Amino acid sequence: MPFVRSHGNQVLIVHGERDKVTGKVNQRKLFTLYSKVEAAAAIGENNQEDSRYFRQLLEDANPEIKFDWTNLKNDIRKKMPELPDLYPLRQARSEDGFRKALDEFVKQLLITDPQHSAAGQATLQAYADDLAALTLFINTRLDQRYWHAYKDEDGEDALLDRGDPFCWRYEVQSSEVPGDIEEIAASLFEAGEDEEARKLFNVLTRCFPTYADGYNWLGLIDLRENKPKEALEQFRKTIKYGRSLFPKRIAKSSYWSDHSTRPYMRGMQNLGLALIQAGRFKESLDICQQLENDC
Repeated sequence: MPFVRSHGNQVLIVHGERDKVTGKVNQRKLFTLYSKVEAAAAIGENNQEDSRYFRQLLEDANPEIKFDWTNLKNDIRKKMPELPDLYPLRQARSEDGFRKALDEFVKQLLITDPQHSAAGQATLQAYADDLAALTLFINTRLDQRYWHAYKDEDGEDALLDRGDPFCWRYEVQSSEVPGDIEEIAASLFEAGEDEEARKLFNVLTRCFPTYADGYNWLGLIDLRENKPKEALEQFRKTIKYGRSLFPKRIAKSSYWSDHSTRPYMRGMQNLGLALIQAGRFKESLDICQQLENDC
């Protein structure tokens, strides 16, 4: 169960996890609050919508953890006097990081001159698919029609970012592929546009190396193109990174109901299919047996 503790002039929300090897309980940091203003927003002192937004972000990022928000909010409130009034550095850091990365990319693109350099031509040809994918991502992010039109799974208006003044989403979700981008890539696969889908998933798995479902989609593209050898490699990556998404403790009886196991199971199922396509029937049966036993 997550709890609150102090760390210098910061307030942390942490979760205790027992190491399977040593048996010791280690504290995993879930979030850091840096200022009184931020903490007040997180617990809804002035606006309950801020608190709901904060709660939604943490729960979505840690679906295997049960949060006792009543106790957490009370403990944060007690520790608020330890925090400085303001702390703008996290927002500045995220903005500076984006600007520096953008400036460096633009610089590299401009000095890679295909008109006067054979090396420049070769470089741009080598990364043409990535640049095409980037163009699509940029256009998606700049399309203002969708900036404030987010709906949840039931089609209802969901909590809006509301400007995210404390960069909470950036802090919590910076290691995950955004759902709308994944949906764009997946829709290309469903439409049979395999090469375009491959371009996007190749970029996404390089930018997010533990993106298990991305490797699964790449494997499905390989299967559809009758490339079982390549598909086997992608599905093994799906299994590897999918297994890392499991909660620390999960009963086998929960495998089908806990969504965190889905990438792993998809990888196992599709690995069996790829082995059949490769003519490796005994290995496929072994995988099916493992899937049945494990899940």
